[in-house]
Amino acid sequence: MHIGSFCSLDTDDNGSISRSELRAAAETDEDCDGEISPAEMCSAVLHTGFTMFDLNHDGVLEWDEVKHFMERTLGRPVENQGVDELFSIYDKDGTGVITREAVRQRALQPKTCI
Repeated sequence: MHIGSFCSLDTDDNGSISRSELRAAAETDEDCDGEISPAEMCSAVLHTGFTMFDLNHDGVLEWDEVKHFMERTLGRPVENQGVDELFSIYDKDGTGVITREAVRQRALQPKTCI
């Protein structure tokens, strides 16, 4: 399992996946066909990611929230240029925020790494 996938399931960030977290992951099967498609996984990861890193809970990721996310994920300080590069990819409309939809669209592109 990719570490990003594990982290998306470990919602309380304690280093393990509890029954309730696993149950929540199973609910990712939106069409109840018994399988989790890439689109369903993407949707679940986006929801979890935005919930965890949208510090002011406004439904979008702002520059400082993205920097905080990157530093937390990498475990070290991040240069502003790295954050700016992400915004050049995801903030195509120049609003100064990254939306769930922008990340979802990018994630659903073939062979794209979000």
